[in-house]
Amino acid sequence: MNKDFKNILWDLSNSLRGIYFSKDFIFILIRLVFLKYCIDNSIGADSKEDMQACLNAQKAISKRDPEILLNSTIPVLKYLDEAYGLNSVLSSTYNVGEYAEVFGVDVSKQRKSVSAESYKSAIDTLAGFDFDETVEGSPVGRNLAEALISLFYEYNQRSYMAKESSTSSIIGSIAGRILDVKQGEVFCDFCAGIGLSTIAITGDSLAEIKTIDNDPTVAPIAAMLYIMYGYKNISILSGDSLTGDMEIPKADKVFVDAPLGLRLPYGDAGTKWDCSSIAADIALNRCLKDDGVAVITAPGSMLFQSNSAAQTFKEFLVLGSYIKAIIAFPPLWQGTNVGTNLLVLSKRPNNPLLINVVGERAKKGFSEATAIIGQETIDKVVDFINHPRDEKGFARIVTANDIFEKGCNLIPALYIEQDIEEDTTTVAEIDNKLNELYKQLLG
Repeated sequence: MNKDFKNILWDLSNSLRGIYFSKDFIFILIRLVFLKYCIDNSIGADSKEDMQACLNAQKAISKRDPEILLNSTIPVLKYLDEAYGLNSVLSSTYNVGEYAEVFGVDVSKQRKSVSAESYKSAIDTLAGFDFDETVEGSPVGRNLAEALISLFYEYNQRSYMAKESSTSSIIGSIAGRILDVKQGEVFCDFCAGIGLSTIAITGDSLAEIKTIDNDPTVAPIAAMLYIMYGYKNISILSGDSLTGDMEIPKADKVFVDAPLGLRLPYGDAGTKWDCSSIAADIALNRCLKDDGVAVITAPGSMLFQSNSAAQTFKEFLVLGSYIKAIIAFPPLWQGTNVGTNLLVLSKRPNNPLLINVVGERAKKGFSEATAIIGQETIDKVVDFINHPRDEKGFARIVTANDIFEKGCNLIPALYIEQDIEEDTTTVAEIDNKLNELYKQLLG
């Protein structure tokens, strides 16, 4: 069964037109598609009670009654939480309240927030889809998740704004190649948002994932995407992972795209640190296993700033030989001109490899600030990280002494000699050219 899942989602979007219009419209789609997918396949159901909950939800969809559907949805969400060990992420009061809004139900029982006819139109469309995984062995869940993710990125582009709940697809793709997560490894992102980077990085490995985000409202969305994609070992927590005292899971591979441009009190003195520095410190001291690898995004300011806290932390990275590589990219964050750097960290002793790909860019899409890095460049970066070596104008292996001679500035361009073509044009040649152009102007 070859379905164009994106068209299916657009059909459902069109049926909701006029009912919902908000920045979280894609989240509404995810909730509806996730529920239908789970009840069509009895996902996570391992008892008669669970199977009955799925059956009741199917009947409620056929009846088109919003209150009955909401009441039958709650047991499904509860058994899914239990099946995946999600500690009430899906059946939280917040998430149930969001489903109530999607179904047009006022939980106060005083009124319905949308007309019955509008609601029936949306549910009629949803009921017409068959998300059964058994049909010709089609990976329906993964296709649905990938289509939803694609729509999410398109929505972000059209809004011309950076989104706190997501990492750009190109950053996730590059980090995935660098980390190369294997089946059986533990992956952690403690600023995960709705988990798009987790899926991009871990992909087919379906590794054990442990994610945290400060915003509790994104946890249910992340869980839905993970479950549809096919993950089995999931841990999703909500809390202040950057400045709080919550426990950070141990992991083989770590990725963090920390909030850009935000400085928070951190350390004993309460000095404000750049979030990328905080993330790197937590990754090394509290999250990363001894033989693990972490990738942390960072703006250029984090690499060259010279205040006391920043300087001390950079010295800690250099003296501890924790820097495996620093790669300087053109702007990859959506909606900003800030250059993007990736810090590749490891507890194994390293001589830092500095890579500069700022010049290798091609602009495309809605934002002129967003650079699209070609696959050939990504392949080259990964090859140099796996096999460190020097190349004029591109990469250089440096020592701690090299870095301290430049005041512990970690901007790669300072260390990499640029391969610039020498201009051999003489003054006489320039003068002759100007005279020729002058004669042409005079006719």
